[in-house]
Amino acid sequence: MATRATVEPKIAAINDKGNNTALEVRTVLTELLDFSDEGLIQNNTKTANLEVRTNYIETINNQQNTSINAINTKITNLETRASSIEVVNNQQNTSINTINTKINAIDSININQTDRIIALENKSGTSSLTPFHFWKPDPIIIANNVSLWYSFKGIERQTVNFTFKIRVTENISGPLFFPLDDEVYKTINSILEPDVQEDLSFVVAVNNSENRVSTGNIYNPRIWTAYIKFEDKGVIFNLFNLQEKNILRFGDEIFTSIHFHCPEFKFNF
Repeated sequence: MATRATVEPKIAAINDKGNNTALEVRTVLTELLDFSDEGLIQNNTKTANLEVRTNYIETINNQQNTSINAINTKITNLETRASSIEVVNNQQNTSINTINTKINAIDSININQTDRIIALENKSGTSSLTPFHFWKPDPIIIANNVSLWYSFKGIERQTVNFTFKIRVTENISGPLFFPLDDEVYKTINSILEPDVQEDLSFVVAVNNSENRVSTGNIYNPRIWTAYIKFEDKGVIFNLFNLQEKNILRFGDEIFTSIHFHCPEFKFNF
């Protein structure tokens, strides 16, 4: 079978000044024809192979495009899921923040209540409330042998319970002044507004211990009005009963307990 390498020299040999036979020319032409057919066959074969390869490549490309589309779809789905997860996380974070806020509020309430319980039980260790309790088993005795037993128990700058007993051993009138220790006076005076102390009053029963001895009856209809004030490092009692001319008799006793606090009222209009 002729090839390009064998045909080209023979074509060149024809150009020898016309000294070529018809047979030589026909032979060259035949080989050339065979070469052309073979070349066409080869080209067709190559073209067919190229088309097959092209189709194969196209198939592969289609498959790759399909895979890429599938991957893109999966990526889109993942992004959608990620967005959903982010939304859920945000909702959960919001819920967690809300829960934490409520927990902090509850903790604050618990601390406050614990402080109050500790203060009311007169124990130390509160962060914002300081309890106090002042009392002595023996009385304060002033002129005319008037005695005062007292107990102050409460929370500094907040509130106080004042339990006291006054005993009179002779007939007297006028205000009763009992000095207090500096710490007691300072603590109690910090609870009351000075401008309104003079008006702080209460109704109290006055009983007579001598009457109890003679009759066995501690109850009697002797109701007095008492005004209380803290000044001059002590406590002052002003006691009034017009029917008895404001005179306390020998053996009179007052034994009671009052609770008070005094916020900053605006009484001046």
